[in-house]
Amino acid sequence: MIKSFLIIVFIVNLNAEIVDFGVQGKQFKIVEENGNELIQKELKKLDYKKIDKDINDSIEKLKTSMYKIKASAVDSIETTKDLYKAKWDIKDVDGSVLYTKGDYIPTTLSKGVQLELCFVDGSLLKGVVDEIVKTFGNKCKYFINKKNIDLFAKEYGVETYPLGGQNVPYLTRYKIESLPTKIIRIEDKLITQRLSIKRIAISVASGEK
Repeated sequence: MIKSFLIIVFIVNLNAEIVDFGVQGKQFKIVEENGNELIQKELKKLDYKKIDKDINDSIEKLKTSMYKIKASAVDSIETTKDLYKAKWDIKDVDGSVLYTKGDYIPTTLSKGVQLELCFVDGSLLKGVVDEIVKTFGNKCKYFINKKNIDLFAKEYGVETYPLGGQNVPYLTRYKIESLPTKIIRIEDKLITQRLSIKRIAISVASGEK
Protein backbone atom coordinates (compact mmCIF):
# COMPACT_ATOMS: atom_id res chain seq x y z
CA MET A 1 0.00 0.00 0.00
CA ILE A 2 2.78 2.44 1.03
CA LYS A 3 4.87 1.52 -2.04
CA SER A 4 1.91 2.24 -4.37
CA PHE A 5 1.40 5.65 -2.72
CA LEU A 6 5.04 6.64 -3.26
CA ILE A 7 4.81 5.72 -6.97
CA ILE A 8 1.69 7.89 -7.40
CA VAL A 9 3.38 10.89 -5.70
CA PHE A 10 6.46 10.49 -7.90
CA ILE A 11 4.31 10.47 -11.10
CA VAL A 12 2.42 13.58 -9.95
CA ASN A 13 5.72 15.41 -9.34
CA LEU A 14 6.95 14.54 -12.82
CA ASN A 15 3.80 15.96 -14.38
CA ALA A 16 3.78 19.12 -12.18
CA GLU A 17 3.88 22.44 -14.05
CA ILE A 18 6.72 24.82 -13.12
CA VAL A 19 5.46 28.35 -12.56
CA ASP A 20 7.70 31.42 -12.89
CA PHE A 21 6.54 34.05 -10.37
CA GLY A 22 8.73 36.70 -12.03
CA VAL A 23 10.64 39.46 -10.26
CA GLN A 24 9.11 40.70 -7.04
CA GLY A 25 10.03 44.12 -5.53
CA LYS A 26 12.70 46.63 -6.53
CA GLN A 27 15.93 45.64 -8.23
CA PHE A 28 19.33 47.09 -7.34
CA LYS A 29 22.49 46.84 -9.41
CA ILE A 30 25.40 45.44 -7.42
CA VAL A 31 28.73 47.06 -8.32
CA GLU A 32 31.72 45.29 -6.81
CA GLU A 33 35.18 46.85 -7.20
CA ASN A 34 38.09 44.56 -7.90
CA GLY A 35 39.86 43.81 -4.60
CA ASN A 36 43.40 44.24 -5.94
CA GLU A 37 42.49 47.51 -7.64
CA LEU A 38 40.94 48.80 -4.41
CA ILE A 39 44.10 47.94 -2.44
CA GLN A 40 46.35 49.63 -5.00
CA LYS A 41 44.16 52.74 -4.99
CA GLU A 42 44.30 53.01 -1.20
CA LEU A 43 48.08 52.45 -1.17
CA LYS A 44 48.54 55.37 -3.56
CA LYS A 45 46.79 57.64 -1.05
CA LEU A 46 49.39 56.90 1.65
CA ASP A 47 52.01 59.55 2.35
CA TYR A 48 55.09 57.38 2.78
CA LYS A 49 57.39 60.29 3.56
CA LYS A 50 55.13 61.35 6.42
CA ILE A 51 54.88 57.77 7.69
CA ASP A 52 58.69 57.43 7.68
CA LYS A 53 59.02 60.78 9.45
CA ASP A 54 56.46 59.84 12.11
CA ILE A 55 58.23 56.51 12.76
CA ASN A 56 61.65 58.18 12.98
CA ASP A 57 60.28 60.90 15.27
CA SER A 58 58.79 58.23 17.55
CA ILE A 59 62.11 56.37 17.70
CA GLU A 60 64.02 59.57 18.47
CA LYS A 61 61.49 60.47 21.16
CA LEU A 62 62.05 57.10 22.86
CA LYS A 63 65.79 57.86 23.02
CA THR A 64 65.19 60.74 25.41
CA SER A 65 63.55 59.94 28.76
CA MET A 66 61.84 62.64 30.77
CA TYR A 67 61.31 60.74 34.02
CA LYS A 68 60.75 62.75 37.20
CA ILE A 69 63.37 61.88 39.80
CA LYS A 70 65.18 64.13 42.29
CA ALA A 71 68.87 64.99 42.38
CA SER A 72 71.09 63.32 44.97
CA ALA A 73 72.06 65.59 47.87
CA VAL A 74 74.61 63.32 49.56
CA ASP A 75 77.65 61.18 48.87
CA SER A 76 77.06 57.66 50.11
CA ILE A 77 78.04 54.03 49.60
CA GLU A 78 76.15 51.12 51.12
CA THR A 79 76.39 47.36 50.72
CA THR A 80 73.34 45.15 51.15
CA LYS A 81 72.12 41.67 50.27
CA ASP A 82 70.77 41.61 46.71
CA LEU A 83 67.09 40.73 47.15
CA TYR A 84 64.42 40.63 44.46
CA LYS A 85 60.74 41.08 45.36
CA ALA A 86 58.62 38.32 43.81
CA LYS A 87 55.85 39.65 41.56
CA TRP A 88 53.92 36.37 41.70
CA ASP A 89 54.04 32.99 43.43
CA ILE A 90 57.07 30.96 42.39
CA LYS A 91 56.62 27.18 42.43
CA ASP A 92 59.02 24.26 42.42
CA VAL A 93 58.81 21.46 39.83
CA ASP A 94 56.59 19.42 42.16
CA GLY A 95 54.09 22.28 42.43
CA SER A 96 55.04 23.37 45.95
CA VAL A 97 55.36 27.13 46.50
CA LEU A 98 58.95 28.29 47.01
CA TYR A 99 58.16 32.00 47.29
CA THR A 100 54.82 33.76 47.52
CA LYS A 101 54.07 37.09 45.86
CA GLY A 102 55.80 39.88 47.81
CA ASP A 103 58.54 37.67 49.26
CA TYR A 104 62.13 38.85 48.87
CA ILE A 105 64.25 36.38 46.91
CA PRO A 106 68.05 36.34 47.33
CA THR A 107 69.85 36.56 43.97
CA THR A 108 73.42 35.56 43.20
CA LEU A 109 75.73 36.20 40.24
CA SER A 110 78.37 33.66 39.29
CA LYS A 111 81.72 34.08 41.03
CA GLY A 112 83.90 36.59 39.18
CA VAL A 113 80.95 38.25 37.43
CA GLN A 114 80.31 41.93 38.15
CA LEU A 115 77.43 44.02 36.84
CA GLU A 116 77.57 47.84 36.93
CA LEU A 117 74.53 50.02 36.24
CA CYS A 118 74.71 53.84 36.36
CA PHE A 119 71.67 56.13 36.48
CA VAL A 120 72.43 59.70 35.42
CA ASP A 121 70.63 62.97 34.63
CA GLY A 122 72.18 64.01 31.32
CA SER A 123 70.71 67.52 31.43
CA LEU A 124 73.12 68.72 34.14
CA LEU A 125 75.98 71.09 33.34
CA LYS A 126 78.56 69.39 31.14
CA GLY A 127 81.31 69.80 33.73
CA VAL A 128 79.12 68.07 36.34
CA VAL A 129 78.24 65.18 34.01
CA ASP A 130 81.93 64.88 33.05
CA GLU A 131 82.81 64.41 36.72
CA ILE A 132 80.01 61.88 37.28
CA VAL A 133 81.12 59.73 34.33
CA LYS A 134 84.76 60.03 35.42
CA THR A 135 83.79 58.78 38.91
CA PHE A 136 81.45 56.01 37.76
CA GLY A 137 83.75 54.82 34.96
CA ASN A 138 83.16 53.53 31.42
CA LYS A 139 82.37 49.91 32.36
CA CYS A 140 78.89 50.94 33.48
CA LYS A 141 75.72 50.46 31.49
CA TYR A 142 74.38 54.02 31.63
CA PHE A 143 70.66 54.74 31.98
CA ILE A 144 70.23 58.36 30.93
CA ASN A 145 67.47 60.80 31.81
CA LYS A 146 66.69 64.08 30.02
CA LYS A 147 69.23 63.65 27.23
CA ASN A 148 69.34 61.74 23.94
CA ILE A 149 71.17 58.47 24.59
CA ASP A 150 72.95 58.56 21.22
CA LEU A 151 74.41 61.99 21.98
CA PHE A 152 75.48 60.85 25.45
CA ALA A 153 77.11 57.70 24.07
CA LYS A 154 78.95 59.67 21.40
CA GLU A 155 80.21 62.22 23.91
CA TYR A 156 81.40 59.78 26.60
CA GLY A 157 81.98 56.52 24.73
CA VAL A 158 79.79 54.44 27.03
CA GLU A 159 76.91 51.97 26.61
CA THR A 160 73.65 53.88 27.05
CA TYR A 161 69.93 53.20 27.50
CA PRO A 162 66.95 55.48 28.16
CA LEU A 163 65.90 55.65 31.81
CA GLY A 164 62.20 55.58 30.95
CA GLY A 165 59.99 53.12 29.07
CA GLN A 166 60.74 49.45 29.67
CA ASN A 167 63.70 50.37 31.91
CA VAL A 168 61.60 52.14 34.57
CA PRO A 169 61.26 48.88 36.63
CA TYR A 170 65.01 49.10 37.37
CA LEU A 171 64.23 52.12 39.57
CA THR A 172 62.12 49.91 41.82
CA ARG A 173 64.35 46.84 41.50
CA TYR A 174 67.42 48.73 42.75
CA LYS A 175 65.61 51.38 44.84
CA ILE A 176 66.90 54.29 42.76
CA GLU A 177 65.53 57.33 44.63
CA SER A 178 67.85 60.00 43.23
CA LEU A 179 70.40 60.68 40.50
CA PRO A 180 73.25 60.04 40.01
CA THR A 181 73.34 56.52 41.46
CA LYS A 182 75.61 53.62 40.62
CA ILE A 183 74.64 50.01 41.29
CA ILE A 184 77.28 47.27 41.48
CA ARG A 185 76.22 43.62 41.71
CA ILE A 186 78.83 41.14 42.95
CA GLU A 187 77.73 37.60 43.80
CA ASP A 188 74.89 38.07 46.34
CA LYS A 189 75.81 41.66 47.24
CA LEU A 190 74.43 44.97 46.05
CA ILE A 191 76.63 48.07 46.35
CA THR A 192 74.80 51.39 45.94
CA GLN A 193 76.84 54.56 45.38
CA ARG A 194 75.28 58.04 45.30
CA LEU A 195 77.01 61.30 44.44
CA SER A 196 76.12 64.76 45.73
CA ILE A 197 75.27 67.07 42.84
CA LYS A 198 75.88 70.15 45.01
CA ARG A 199 79.39 69.01 45.96
CA ILE A 200 80.30 68.20 42.36
CA ALA A 201 78.90 71.52 41.09
CA ILE A 202 80.92 73.49 43.69
CA SER A 203 84.04 71.47 42.86
CA VAL A 204 83.63 72.06 39.11
CA ALA A 205 82.95 75.78 39.61
CA SER A 206 86.04 76.12 41.82
CA GLY A 207 88.19 74.34 39.28
CA GLU A 208 87.01 76.66 36.48
CA LYS A 209 88.03 79.83 38.32
